[in-house]
Amino acid sequence: MIRSLHAPIGQEVDLGWVRLSPDLIRRYHAAMFGHDGGNTADLPLGLALTLRGGPRPTVEPDANTVSVHAGHALQVHAALALGAHYRVRGRIATVCEKTGRSGLLTVITRTASLRDVRGDLAVEVEDQQIVRRIGTSPAQAPDERPSSPIDRPPMPLPPQIDIGVMIGVEHRMAPDPSMVRQYATLLAEREPMFLDSTAAQGLGFAGVIVPGPMQAALMERMLRSRLAEWRLVQMSFSFRISVYAGEAIEMSGLVTDRATAQGIERLALDVWIDNANGERAAVGSARLLRDLKAQS
Repeated sequence: MIRSLHAPIGQEVDLGWVRLSPDLIRRYHAAMFGHDGGNTADLPLGLALTLRGGPRPTVEPDANTVSVHAGHALQVHAALALGAHYRVRGRIATVCEKTGRSGLLTVITRTASLRDVRGDLAVEVEDQQIVRRIGTSPAQAPDERPSSPIDRPPMPLPPQIDIGVMIGVEHRMAPDPSMVRQYATLLAEREPMFLDSTAAQGLGFAGVIVPGPMQAALMERMLRSRLAEWRLVQMSFSFRISVYAGEAIEMSGLVTDRATAQGIERLALDVWIDNANGERAAVGSARLLRDLKAQS
């Protein structure tokens, strides 16, 4: 399903320099959360995907296909810094075929690195893009669940965060079509399935879908608000079922490991998003650190 690759598989490509400017940060917050401007001191991990741009290096799919962001993993080595310049290098790691829910798929896996002016590694990025044939009929829209508690505050955290503790659960509405269009416009991802319901249906979707990075940004915001004393250093997501704009979703996190060594606490979580039908639309993991010396 791939017509051509703009770089050979495995060859690292210099994607140029980018700057983490206040304007980029404001644009990110406006795209993801609808804030007017956003706080330029707030540097979410998800900014790394925006800095990488993409997906790059690019591929040219065949006609009569559609591609979607299928998942990503972000690993922090040094905190992003406001105003800093980063050199981006990326490569197409693998291209393979598999059979999914909608039939035969081509999966493109990319890796990228962001390094500062000294050459020190700041963030590693890995992401997957799926290309499939356009469906002959639109998918079914999710069932309505009017009884779902929407925009309810997350359940309170227990006094002690340990293995088995739920971080969440948070019920809310997925971003509506106007928010998804704003995301697509501000972050230059003007794909038809993000812009117009009729165009999305022509590609085999039931309506406008919520981009994977937007879903991940909502999860990151929930974790950072719930675990304010912790620093998020790794987050990965795999997007399994489309989330439609404006549907009820449920975001959850479960603590799977906690350890302390040399004054640093480490927390591991499984995270997921359920759609309005109660199906697991996205699954992932997160890793957080807390410096105990700084807390004393």
